[in-house]
Amino acid sequence: RHLFIGSEGTLGLVVEATLQLESEPPPSRVMLLGMPGMDALMNVFNLLRSSMHLSAFEFFTDRALAHVCAAQGLPQPMSSECPGYVLAEFDCSGPEEEEGALEAFNQGLEAGWLTDGVISQDSRQAKALWRYREGISESISHFPPYKNDLSVRVSKVAEFLLRMDRLVEELCPGYEVVWYGHIGDGNLHLNILKPPGESIGEFETRSHRISEASYALTAEMGGSISAEHGIGLLKQPWLNRVRSEEEIELMRGLKKVFDPAGIFNPGNLLSGAAGETPDSDKPHREVHRLYAFRDITGRYEIDPGFGDLPDGAQLDTTRRFKADGPLVARHCFTQQVEGEVVQQCALGAGASRLVQLFKVLDFDLQQEIRVILLCNAHCG
Repeated sequence: RHLFIGSEGTLGLVVEATLQLESEPPPSRVMLLGMPGMDALMNVFNLLRSSMHLSAFEFFTDRALAHVCAAQGLPQPMSSECPGYVLAEFDCSGPEEEEGALEAFNQGLEAGWLTDGVISQDSRQAKALWRYREGISESISHFPPYKNDLSVRVSKVAEFLLRMDRLVEELCPGYEVVWYGHIGDGNLHLNILKPPGESIGEFETRSHRISEASYALTAEMGGSISAEHGIGLLKQPWLNRVRSEEEIELMRGLKKVFDPAGIFNPGNLLSGAAGETPDSDKPHREVHRLYAFRDITGRYEIDPGFGDLPDGAQLDTTRRFKADGPLVARHCFTQQVEGEVVQQCALGAGASRLVQLFKVLDFDLQQEIRVILLCNAHCG
């Protein structure tokens, strides 16, 4: 079964799974803590981990908090502003665990690793504190951001964050960087926001340079370029950053044993694997990158700042799919590209807000639909 873990569906299908039941978790509390700088992050993590049973340990920067508060109308969670924040959830069955958490907080204050903090007293307050972390992605989705999920060993997180900030400032001076992530497993979410007035094309060109440099740094520090996600299609060209040629050939060999016909998730993770058509032999398909606007009257139009509809394409405002949460509707247009239908869908995120675009390539022969994210932006 370990061969299938992380194989991204390229070796076969899991048709049965056996689950082991666990005891119901005990009651928990949530703490939101302010730090004087990100260099204190790992000290706080080690302090809390040694003092209580953690079920979550998240971090985010002051820029992330500012965007959440502005977008969702949330108050500042504590009296003082801090460069970095930690949200920790821990088991708390009674007064003893609560006293241990408060003692750890006081130790952090005395050591200079913490400057302020709040702790929940009930589930309602715990849910309210989680909003400051869980609302980050949605609050910055309209920029749109360049996003990358990276991970390194927990012991190297602080150094990695420092070096990545220097790298972004060197390649793209003045860009706003928003960090958040799951420190318990070293997963870090890098978000770089497109500056106002910069074209989407220029932003994507610079973002590509950041990808090259960030993957090189991640490999140097022994990390993963896809964190808790798969390599998939988007990061396939950089697989050799984190896997040697020998390892990649071993992966191809396993693919050939399990899937000699190359029918399981073709083209994913490994290009040109056994039974698959190499990328160089595949017919070229023209792609377009467009955005759509939903104005205050509810009409959907292509934003002229991001290009026009391709020749022969027609905006279809009759297809509407309701969705929960902030995504209120989807509108599509279709176009013939080299004999295949390219259906382009925009996800509406509210009146007068720029919405992101997906491309859905509908292959009639294989009766499959592949969804390709066209930009490194949050997709809802």
